[in-house]
Amino acid sequence: MKSIVHKAVLSTCAVLVLALLFCAQASSADKPFYQGKTLKLMVDFSAGGPTDIECRIYARHLKKHLPGDPTIVVMNRPGGGGTLAMNWLYERARRNGSVMGCQTASGRYQEWFVGDPKGAGLRANMEEIVPVMFTPVVSVGVAKKDLDPMLDKPADLTGVKSFTVGGFRADSSKDLKFRALFDLTGVPYKYVTGYQGSSGLLAAFLRERGLQVVETREPGGTQVGEGIRKLLLERRADVSPACELLLILAARAAFVHDVVEPALAAGEWVVSDRYEMSTFAYQGCGRGVPKQRIEPMNRFATDGLTPDLCLVLDLSPEEGMARHIRDGKTPDRFESSGFSFLRRVANGYAELSQTMKGAVRVSASGGVEEVERRIRREVEKRLPE
Repeated sequence: MKSIVHKAVLSTCAVLVLALLFCAQASSADKPFYQGKTLKLMVDFSAGGPTDIECRIYARHLKKHLPGDPTIVVMNRPGGGGTLAMNWLYERARRNGSVMGCQTASGRYQEWFVGDPKGAGLRANMEEIVPVMFTPVVSVGVAKKDLDPMLDKPADLTGVKSFTVGGFRADSSKDLKFRALFDLTGVPYKYVTGYQGSSGLLAAFLRERGLQVVETREPGGTQVGEGIRKLLLERRADVSPACELLLILAARAAFVHDVVEPALAAGEWVVSDRYEMSTFAYQGCGRGVPKQRIEPMNRFATDGLTPDLCLVLDLSPEEGMARHIRDGKTPDRFESSGFSFLRRVANGYAELSQTMKGAVRVSASGGVEEVERRIRREVEKRLPE
């Protein structure tokens, strides 16, 4: 049976066009309001993304519905799940009818309009923002034409025996949409999750090879570990470096005993987001705990179990934090420790990747597909024939 790695391009939910209340001034009787003017359309998504494409289509048709046939310019301000664009629209846009917003109407916008208007860093007064257009969008699945078998037109789907469809997670609205889309085609497909992060990319790749994979994380993976993880990531927690180290090693002992060893005994592959190298990078290089203190305690917690492969995703702290902001994530306690701490951690990873057995540095710059290709290349070198 042939398996095709299929990628779906989907919009989140719908597109919402917003304007500031009372932004348009009265026009004179003999001159249309927008005649000779420029209207800026601010998009809350990166150029080339689904929301950007949809908003540019709207822009193409919007001008004929406005008095005076204005010139329409599309601008992009991604980040914060739409928060940056909304704040800019409210704080920086002139209230003279010259700017409108074009946003992805996700659950966050519903929260802004009917829930907590000050959540997630929003500074805009939503009582002064009015939706002027709301349009549902159609989910579209796309596949590369050079796949085997060739897909030149939608009808060719009927000749495909099976798809492997990569998603984020089972409860994601994005995944539910494209799974419903493929259910309608009647073509059998295999659904794998994990395309949200590097460990997920690796787990999904191994599953495509027919391998049984346990996907987990550290600290976490067990009831004890998840409780410790929650405490360590809490920004208000006052935890000393020594206490932090001991908590992480306690979580690791439970992780190895309850997750890793049983999985390996069952012949399964274990893919973990972080393991012992992170302790030497964060608590050693970042917090300043001497390596000679960490080594014996870590060896006791792991029972000497080391990974066959450790992929070190290489990205500067500045770019990593920028991605966090673009994704609308709130920094945790480690990420809030300052760039000097994060740079020490990054330098630690760079040094450790040169000395620790099984470690391989992989550039995390660029898009998800680029990083995925790099991960696949490194893993394929080490997979059994």
